[in-house]
Amino acid sequence: MEDAERILRGLVFSVYEAKVLVALLRKHPANGYEISKLAAGPTSKVYSVLADLKNSGFVVAEETARSVRYEPIPLDELTGKIRSTYDKAIVSLIIDHISTPARGRF
Repeated sequence: MEDAERILRGLVFSVYEAKVLVALLRKHPANGYEISKLAAGPTSKVYSVLADLKNSGFVVAEETARSVRYEPIPLDELTGKIRSTYDKAIVSLIIDHISTPARGRF
């Protein structure tokens, strides 16, 4: 599980996003409390991260009469979305930081 978290952090996810996503991939659907136990993170932080992952389109939520259940998007969509997000981050890095020469260095 730690290797998966490390790899996801190296791509486009924060530490908590990686922990929550890996936990959710291991057990879904699950509510926020279940995910916080698997991810070994504070419940309030897990709910915040779940909201962010949902807003980013990596996770879907289904409200039931008793709670909200979360699950990752289908694996093929998830890998495509991660790849797309990573590609956009690289392009942004190149455009914003690498392709602009630093003043006074040459």
